[in-house]
Amino acid sequence: MPCTVIFQMIAGLRKAFNSGVTKTYEWRKKQLEGMLTLLDENRDRIAQCLKDDLNKVQNFGEGHAHDS
Repeated sequence: MPCTVIFQMIAGLRKAFNSGVTKTYEWRKKQLEGMLTLLDENRDRIAQCLKDDLNKVQNFGEGHAHDS
């Protein structure tokens, strides 16, 4: 990808960010916490789906740590 295309992409992203179209830090944090909750609550189902699809699963999600 040419540098000019990258610079144009960056300029567009900065313009969008500066316009306020992006969400607040609090909103993004709440969304991420919601994803963690979803993963925690569905750990067994996700592991089973991985096993069914890939025929293997090892220590899915172990070592996952986050502050509630």
